[in-house]
Amino acid sequence: GPIEQTAVALAKDTVVGFSCYMWSRNYSLKVAKRIKELNPSVIIVFGGPEMEIEKIDFFQRYPFIDAHVIQEGEIAFKAVLDNLTNLEAVPGIIYNDLGKTKRTSVAKRIMELDTLPSPYLNGVFDKILRDNPELKFVTTLESNRGCPYACTFCDWGSLTYSKIRKFSLERVFKEIEWTLHNKQIEAIDIADANFGIFEQRDSAIVDKIIEEQNKAGRTIAFGTNYAKNQNATVVQMVKKLAENTDSTRFHTVSLQTLNEVVLETIKRKNLAVNKIKEVFSICSQNELNLKIELILGLPDDTLEGFKETFYKLYDISPEISVQTYRLLGLNNSELYLISQGGVEWRTIKSFIPNDVDDIEETFEWVYSTNTMTNDDILEALVFASWITAMHSHGFTNLVSYYAVQKGMSYKEFYEGFFAICKQTKYFSDYFSAYKKWNSEWYDTGSASIEPLNGVDFSANNNMWHFVAKIHNDEAFNIIFDVIKKYMKNIGMYDKQIMDIQRQ
Repeated sequence: GPIEQTAVALAKDTVVGFSCYMWSRNYSLKVAKRIKELNPSVIIVFGGPEMEIEKIDFFQRYPFIDAHVIQEGEIAFKAVLDNLTNLEAVPGIIYNDLGKTKRTSVAKRIMELDTLPSPYLNGVFDKILRDNPELKFVTTLESNRGCPYACTFCDWGSLTYSKIRKFSLERVFKEIEWTLHNKQIEAIDIADANFGIFEQRDSAIVDKIIEEQNKAGRTIAFGTNYAKNQNATVVQMVKKLAENTDSTRFHTVSLQTLNEVVLETIKRKNLAVNKIKEVFSICSQNELNLKIELILGLPDDTLEGFKETFYKLYDISPEISVQTYRLLGLNNSELYLISQGGVEWRTIKSFIPNDVDDIEETFEWVYSTNTMTNDDILEALVFASWITAMHSHGFTNLVSYYAVQKGMSYKEFYEGFFAICKQTKYFSDYFSAYKKWNSEWYDTGSASIEPLNGVDFSANNNMWHFVAKIHNDEAFNIIFDVIKKYMKNIGMYDKQIMDIQRQ
């Protein structure tokens, strides 16, 4: 809500807690500051992964914050409430001692997660639903906690690198029953770091969701982060969900890169190429599309190495779709804290659109690294949005496969085609504009990217802009003319294949 209204309401309280993420950071800080101005005796406690708690001058930067919980919050926050005048007695926090940061003893991990009360089962959320009958909700369910990986770009693994603790299945099942019983809830989001890592247990959770849907006579949407140890069981879970809930027929693998050097640097024991082949084959048998997510701008990656990952994936199968994200700087990730690989950042505005007040949520976006200049990053962005539009969206996936069957490599095919596109006005005009918009983002934090048919494109979704523009301009003939010319140049033109590609 609007800051003043929210702050006035909360300033009547004794303690106000903020769970702070990159999409709520600036809002939380402004509300907290305003509460303190309205009523200096309110105790403000922050938590969540976003605040720069490693910095020694934390409470000089944010004098209105009284304490920040480190890691798990439930027991620590209760202890804060029990010790409001004696914060040094609370394990697992830093607190504000006249602007100086004091760190208390390290809190023990919560071993028995079932000792934490469930807000779904103890009536807290029943009241929230009753009080807001006009609203729709998503249930965030945690079936386990912890992440056994230590990827440097992530503040989940590198900050809480740890053995996984589990909630009891009985409790998780009851929460699923509660969710499906309440018609205001339209989706379940499982907040585990690696859903599917416990094959039998997680399969049972999927079955329970489907069973309760059938009892309730309705379907809901489902979201989660799938385990990195991809196997047939995980794919089976995705298939069941696709067939029985409002989930799409996509299986997403967050691969990040296939560059061995980069994988070593970011401490990611990744799926080997032959393992991806296996996952693709299982997906195909189950009629699921495989979507691979990549990160652009990782330490030690190069422009060539980034492109190679696409070619390697198409070699496994031209049907794999690839989605690229730019590296984000998360305050407490190892990569950000040590500027791994000489990464440089720029602050980007409007992470999410905001029409309530004038607050811009900002985030840090990769600008350059020791192995990629900013020009390389811009070139990689153009390449990724171009090859995704061409290959994944049905302009060149068949003709390139045909050329590869005839003895070309995907690398040769696409490097040659990219060169031709750069000499064609429709493409070259777009590439210049796309580079200009991205440079604007880096220089000013926002960009004047062209809206299409009333749709605005943000920093977060601009990789889809090119394919949307081709459709918006109905530029199909222009594109296919260039493809035809290229296929003739390389002696691979076949009218029948081309006709099927057009279809």
